[in-house]
Amino acid sequence: MTLKLLYKCVILALYFEMFSTNTIKIYERENPSVGECKANLVNEREQLIYYSTIDMSEGYHHFDTVQYEIKRHDSNYEPLCFLDLKKCKGYRWAYCYCSETADKDVFTAVVNVTAELHLHEATLRGRLLYGDGDTVSEERKLPKIYDPQKIETTLYINDQLKNATDCNVTVHNKMTNIFLVVNNKLDVVCQLEITDHNKGVTQSSETNVLSYTANVTEKTIITLTYSVCKLPEYNHSFSCSIKTAPSSFEQNTCGKSSDDVWIKFWIVLAVSATEGLLLLASFMCIHKRRGNVNKDLDFTESKKCVLRSSTSTEMESLYSNSTEDSKTLKAKLEK
Repeated sequence: MTLKLLYKCVILALYFEMFSTNTIKIYERENPSVGECKANLVNEREQLIYYSTIDMSEGYHHFDTVQYEIKRHDSNYEPLCFLDLKKCKGYRWAYCYCSETADKDVFTAVVNVTAELHLHEATLRGRLLYGDGDTVSEERKLPKIYDPQKIETTLYINDQLKNATDCNVTVHNKMTNIFLVVNNKLDVVCQLEITDHNKGVTQSSETNVLSYTANVTEKTIITLTYSVCKLPEYNHSFSCSIKTAPSSFEQNTCGKSSDDVWIKFWIVLAVSATEGLLLLASFMCIHKRRGNVNKDLDFTESKKCVLRSSTSTEMESLYSNSTEDSKTLKAKLEK
């Protein structure tokens, strides 16, 4: 009896499995992307929107729950959102919501998730959950999601690899080749521009590669601009200064001029030093002479003093002698 009942249950289950039309479908993404990004989405700016239908018009009516799941690369499926079909009258739950249609027991569900980098090329599917089993929809691969802030560029100036933070160069050839590449690993629309401020010329490209030849006379300022998906807020630009190096003749002339300057400097320095030594020697000589003259003057003055003193003494002695003689003569006459 038990075996017969079990057999009937198995047959009944197989019958409903084979002939049941209860299904869940997820359609391809139809929402237009922002900024002409085609099949790709901009991180945190656009939405992942998928439409789904749940048809419960046949078979068991125990399909009371719908679950949408996400699988990121090599990981397992994880629940994204749940829907209770009994409440599908504008019912909304986190990332999805459902509503009834004009057809009996047919519902429409919408999955609406913000595009984020961790959902890049992930896989989405839906599951109808019922008491003793489930039905799984087809898988839908999510689009590529990129961050414009992380777009990388490669810049060559006359075969010199440069970058946005260090692109000032000195070139030896006036005809300078500039080559800008946006490393576009995704299928996104790029717009590149190179502006030569000296000439007032702007050259653009709708691809991820742009080249330009600048005629650099002395110094040229070049501004490079690139954008993705034609979104103004994701425009990037930077400027580079390009100047020409002196020619070999100018370098030699400059070298000779520099050598001449140094030679003249040393000559002037030597002459100045010689003049200084001569002035010092003259000063010392004059000072010495002044010392000798002073000594001679002192000697002469002392000699004069001696002469004066000796002369006055002689005069006094002569005067005294003459006085005595006059006194003697007077005495003799009186006698």
